[in-house]
Amino acid sequence: MRQITALALCAALAACVDWPVVDAPPASRASADWPDLIPISSLPAPVADDLTTRANAALLARAAALRARAAILRRPVPDQAAFERLRARMAR
Repeated sequence: MRQITALALCAALAACVDWPVVDAPPASRASADWPDLIPISSLPAPVADDLTTRANAALLARAAALRARAAILRRPVPDQAAFERLRARMAR
């Protein structure tokens, strides 16, 4: 019951506040023309530079290594010795 009373009190206090008059944001005052729309097919193809290619290759190699590591970690571990071997393998 206290929560409902507190909520009603907050709503009543908010209703009594005089909100300040604020001008429109500066961007809405600008009356520039809309840009021309062009088809996507006329856009130039992105240029693949060597740095981007190497970064993509490194990222793909890292993802493959993480997937391989995850596959190893998903295998069941039957005993403590196997667990220690797994721990040593993952520490590399």
